[in-house]
Amino acid sequence: MLNFFRRLYDFIVSLRCAILILILLAISSILGTLFPQGMPDEAVFSQYGEGSLKAKLIIFFGINDLYHSGWFQFLLIALAVNIILCTIERIPKTLKLWSHTEKDLSPARLTKFSHSVVIKSLLNFDRTIELVKQCVGKTFRAAPEIVIASDDQWSCVIQKGKFSLFMVYGLHFTILVILFGAFLGSVLGFRGMMNIVEGASENLVRIAKKDRAIKLPFKVRCDDFNIEFYKDGTPKEYVSKISILKNNKKIASAEIKVNHPFTFEGITFYQATYGSLIKEADVTFIEPKTNKTFKLKLSPHKPQPLGNTKTMVHLLDFKENFSGFGPALAIAIMTPGQNPQGSWILAKFPKFHGNKIGKFRVVVDDFKTFFYTGLQVKRDPGVWIVIFGFIGFVLFLMATFYWNYRKLWITIVKGNDSWDVYVAGRTNKNQLAFEREFHRVCEELKKALGVSEVNS
Repeated sequence: MLNFFRRLYDFIVSLRCAILILILLAISSILGTLFPQGMPDEAVFSQYGEGSLKAKLIIFFGINDLYHSGWFQFLLIALAVNIILCTIERIPKTLKLWSHTEKDLSPARLTKFSHSVVIKSLLNFDRTIELVKQCVGKTFRAAPEIVIASDDQWSCVIQKGKFSLFMVYGLHFTILVILFGAFLGSVLGFRGMMNIVEGASENLVRIAKKDRAIKLPFKVRCDDFNIEFYKDGTPKEYVSKISILKNNKKIASAEIKVNHPFTFEGITFYQATYGSLIKEADVTFIEPKTNKTFKLKLSPHKPQPLGNTKTMVHLLDFKENFSGFGPALAIAIMTPGQNPQGSWILAKFPKFHGNKIGKFRVVVDDFKTFFYTGLQVKRDPGVWIVIFGFIGFVLFLMATFYWNYRKLWITIVKGNDSWDVYVAGRTNKNQLAFEREFHRVCEELKKALGVSEVNS
């Protein structure tokens, strides 16, 4: 059992686990792009079929609201845990490297480095040390940090870019910031719809996927809604003029167009759709057998009696384009002791044989409508955290690639007829650039010491 948990832990802190999670997140992001987000379950069944396996899988895995699904949040948490544990595992080694003190600066050790040379100085010991310090400080742009001196030997270590050892942990931190922002948006964020009639106000946002509504801390009033059409009847542009109300006082206003959203207190409103509602309609009921006619002026939620009878007529609904036949009104008649009867009545086709309710033929003489605006409402409290994390990630990524840890070891010892200057160097990345830099330092040392040859 202990071996199992140890293997599990080793996998969790491994690069393989991180790559697997990143692949799953990439796949989920692709799915979130391919499938429309925020679709209610009913719309999914309507699009793919009531008994469709595809529709059932989409709803089961929450792909129609993927970024708020539990398994997507689990992937974010799993990646964060992987990064934290990897950091905990690896940072002691980095700290050990950071605090390492050089003890062996002997010529025998320095000549084993891949980058190493021996320069023979004909100057005296003190002058050689002085020129080496000046030259290295000028060309390598760093001062000796560890100096070991005696009568016949002088050694030092020069380091540059030591803080670059920790840049990878800066990357880890910024990734955690991005994941935190994404998780915050997934848990506390929402996206829904708000339909507002001209002149009315609303503060409830209907969440598409979930059977609930979110109450905003303010009201949104639609002051005006305008729409322009192309010659073929398709909408060209629709614009909502809205006001933000708090305690019935107007505190902000905006004009919302398609691709021109408005943000207030971290909540963004997008112009998404529009529609028409029936205001009133003049309707004639004709009884063919007696040729009696009843003319009524109907309004939603205001039933009217059919002449002097006890039969009540209700205007229930309205559609701008009913199955391609233009505007239609849903009308029902209710008579005490009888079952209600109703039908959709086509407004533009008064002689249509289907314009009947019970024994009456129904004709729509005239009707008036008014628009409502459909606003998509979105809140993502983590978006600025993600942006901040991404900027930090780019900066740390550049630092990780272009800032490397370089180190020079120099030892001066007495040779046969000169003072031998042993120079060795090493870097943790970008070997080619360091090789050029090391060669330049050695050339400058040669010039400073007046030496024409170098033993590699």
